[in-house]
Amino acid sequence: MTQALSEEELGPERVQILKDVLAQLDAFQAAAMASKASQATATSKWPDLAHRRPVERSPQVITFSGKRGVGKTSMVLTLVEGWHVVKEEKGRENEHKWLADHAGVVRNSLVLPGVDFDPHPIGLSAYAQLVGALEPLAKAVSDPRACSADGSLLERWQGLMGRALAGWDGASAQLKHDNLDDWSFAAQQAHSAWRLLQATFVELLDDLLKAAQEKGYVGAGGLLLLPIDDVDMRVRCVRDLLLALRQLHHPRLV
Repeated sequence: MTQALSEEELGPERVQILKDVLAQLDAFQAAAMASKASQATATSKWPDLAHRRPVERSPQVITFSGKRGVGKTSMVLTLVEGWHVVKEEKGRENEHKWLADHAGVVRNSLVLPGVDFDPHPIGLSAYAQLVGALEPLAKAVSDPRACSADGSLLERWQGLMGRALAGWDGASAQLKHDNLDDWSFAAQQAHSAWRLLQATFVELLDDLLKAAQEKGYVGAGGLLLLPIDDVDMRVRCVRDLLLALRQLHHPRLV
């Protein structure tokens, strides 16, 4: 059974790998805070067209690579378990001494429920899986009494999920319709959903992070970490996942 490892089971080489991962997360957090500061000083002459501005997509992905059975999933589980112990269970920090030098980014950030590609339902897009991973956070921070014109955070997440599904459903776009108008309308809806997917994603994630900070789930500039497992078990999904990671980019999502 795949499970998290103790420091003794990890050994010096894998402990160093985990320390390197945490150092990279520290760098991501610093870059995100710098990016936020620069955005705060920027102004746009055309705010309604803000989603058309070029998006800076710095690398936000950390990978564990290796042959099957070498312990990639165990490394992820060890990282996540250590994260929860340091963040939530005071007194057990000594069980994960490799986290000590980076306790700040650990306490400041939040690990989302992971996305597992084995099993992976046929036809489920990587876009929908990434957006779907935000559902628990949206439910946790959504307040129906504090709705914007677009609805509560949960309702906005549901709308984003619809965009992720509609915008990538190539099969439905090819369905026959009774007339040209019906086909044109369906195609326009799919195109609009796809075109606005990235901007809608960033706006929602900004607001989810703001609400999460107000509730104490993350600190100022804290990251959201999304573990993704067993991609190597579904090679046909790798290209779609890479495209989705590029499209659904946010400086505070790793």
